[in-house]
Amino acid sequence: MLEPYEGKLSRTVLRGESSRKGADLLDYRPDLQAVIVVGDVDVDAMERKIRDVMSSIPKAENPARKEVYDIPQRDKPRYGLVTDPETKAVAVKLIFYQPYPSEEERATVGAVRDELARKVFLEMARARLAEAEKRPDARYKRVVAVLGSLATCRNTFMLTALPKEHDMREALAGVLTDVEQIRRYGFSREEFEAARAKVARSEKAALEKYRLATNTDLAGRYVEHFTRNVPYVTPDDRTRIVGEQLDALTCEEVNGLRAGMTSPEGMLVLVSSSEEHLDKVPSEAEAFDLIDSVKRAKIARPERRGKSAGPLFTEKVTPGKVVRTRKAPLGAEEWTLSNGVKVFWRTVPEVIGVRKVGVTAVSEGGFARDSDVEGMHLLQNYIRTMGVKDLDRAGMRDLLFAHDASLMVTLGRTESVFSGASGVADFELLLQLLHLYITRPNFSEQAYGDYLDLARASLGKEKSPKALFAERADSVKYGGHPWLRRATPATLDRFDREAARRLYDKLFGNVADFVFFFAGEMPAAEARPLVEKYIGSLPAAPKRKFAKTDFRIVPGAAEYDAVVPGAVTPKSSIERIYHGRFDYTPENYAALRYVTYILGARYLTTVREEKGGTYYVGVHDEVSARPRGYCQLVVSFDTDPKLCEMLLGEVQKGIERLAAEAPSEQEVNEAMLYFRKVNAESRSKNLKSTSYWLNKMRAEYFDGVDLDKDNEALFTAVTPAEVRRLAREILAQGNRYTAVFTQE
Repeated sequence: MLEPYEGKLSRTVLRGESSRKGADLLDYRPDLQAVIVVGDVDVDAMERKIRDVMSSIPKAENPARKEVYDIPQRDKPRYGLVTDPETKAVAVKLIFYQPYPSEEERATVGAVRDELARKVFLEMARARLAEAEKRPDARYKRVVAVLGSLATCRNTFMLTALPKEHDMREALAGVLTDVEQIRRYGFSREEFEAARAKVARSEKAALEKYRLATNTDLAGRYVEHFTRNVPYVTPDDRTRIVGEQLDALTCEEVNGLRAGMTSPEGMLVLVSSSEEHLDKVPSEAEAFDLIDSVKRAKIARPERRGKSAGPLFTEKVTPGKVVRTRKAPLGAEEWTLSNGVKVFWRTVPEVIGVRKVGVTAVSEGGFARDSDVEGMHLLQNYIRTMGVKDLDRAGMRDLLFAHDASLMVTLGRTESVFSGASGVADFELLLQLLHLYITRPNFSEQAYGDYLDLARASLGKEKSPKALFAERADSVKYGGHPWLRRATPATLDRFDREAARRLYDKLFGNVADFVFFFAGEMPAAEARPLVEKYIGSLPAAPKRKFAKTDFRIVPGAAEYDAVVPGAVTPKSSIERIYHGRFDYTPENYAALRYVTYILGARYLTTVREEKGGTYYVGVHDEVSARPRGYCQLVVSFDTDPKLCEMLLGEVQKGIERLAAEAPSEQEVNEAMLYFRKVNAESRSKNLKSTSYWLNKMRAEYFDGVDLDKDNEALFTAVTPAEVRRLAREILAQGNRYTAVFTQE
């Protein structure tokens, strides 16, 4: 199949595909293969080239018949147990099997409708099970629900229940009961509408991505068409079909799926357990007895919950005013509000994605703003799922189900951040959420008490060897920095909700500590009155000062290693970091990208291919501007413990060689071509991305410089001498950290 692609693409993708995945050599024959080309090519010339190359392949004589395999539908439940001496994970899975559409059915609109119905069913089940988790009598910690398929044989609906205290019998009984309730009574119209709205939003986002297909994406779609008979549909037709079928879905139709999606006949019960908890695993007989008893049990109808009543924002506020406006870098406008808050607005035409407006509000300091490190660690986890006013996470979800807006609160070691996005129509709601997370976060006795109970249970668990290694390695890495102190049971006793709220207000409650960045499709003139109302109305106290604190790897050479016995296959996981001062400029960062790329390519040759020590060597860089320029070169890989010392020696030789001798023109050129390719694929998308502009404005304001990572003139100007110079500067500082975690 040849497909000319309008416009210039970074490369041409040419793929040969067998029509059977996992095929043996008998399948590699012309009548079971296709050549798919998508790119900026001359179609006629490419077709001639393919004929010249491929036509000489002889036709198979008396070819073996292509086998099509099926998974028979069972009429009785089945049971399986999986154990692994190296794992600590325990779970109970219920897998339900449904027919997979035939080759003819897959080419119809009906197949699209059926898949949308399955997605709506999934979202209703997820919401119902999320409510069940919160009940005081819940018999499991959590249930994860997903859709899937087994090749082209069966569709699947899988529930994974995570048990409390490793009690897999209780978890199985609980999830069977909740599934039986769904099977008997189905879902309400309110649940259906909420789930359909959620699916509509996710489908809209997927369709936006579908329109922005690269040549690789298109080749993949044609491969799916050839190997699985999945129809290729144009973006316009796909948008129309999905919209029409989703609108036409009914609650009754989706409820009709529950017989196939939740029937115990043919269900697989699959228990995964570590060997130390096998005493809490139900046997096959116990599992089947539970299934039978749940089928006969009296199970109450679910409580019907309607939509949350009333609007979210009922506060009366006095809007502020923009008292000063000026042009800012990167095509943004800077507004100073009457309460002293700075706001940057960047209008972005034709934003990619459903959520057309994004916001990031940043306050510098983070852990440096208070001495209660243990409390900040506790607060860090609580605010991730915290609601506003009297709403918990589920209440927020119910209230927002018909809207396209969300906001996250994050406490980092160096910053406090609000980040979120919305559709244009819900931009006011996004600002209301911002206002309420600053003024009325939910620290109710119920919400915070539930969190402390979970935290107490978590702290009571024995830490895995890997978690203990990570904590101790970090202590060596950062020289026992006080920010590493973790919460203890004593912290929970003293850090009550009043203390948590006081600390939250100190870190997030003063709007003057924040700088607000917005990017989106809305014209600035339309957004400005809403910003004045919801941000300009917030009271602002004087900015709080704090002592800037370094949180960086200790200088010099530092090492930490640990050995854990009991592994079936011995393995060492290695991390080597070269780090130190760094001139934080776009030009220097461009050179660092070459150092990273060339080292990665060389290590794949020496460590993997020549020494045969590992399958993959990862090399990446990290940079920061504050409080002063700093960079890390991180090398990581897994290997046989016997090879650790030798391979670490190869890693050291690699960077020493790059510092001593400039790379070849060929190496630099290969890196440049790679950067060009990546840049060509991402540049047009970046310019229409709100997160791209938010990150650039944020860097320009706080760091004083934007690294301008997609500026081709910068990364094509790097010379071999520049690469050597930077490698030498990093190595000469003598800062090297090594961590080795060995299981044997």
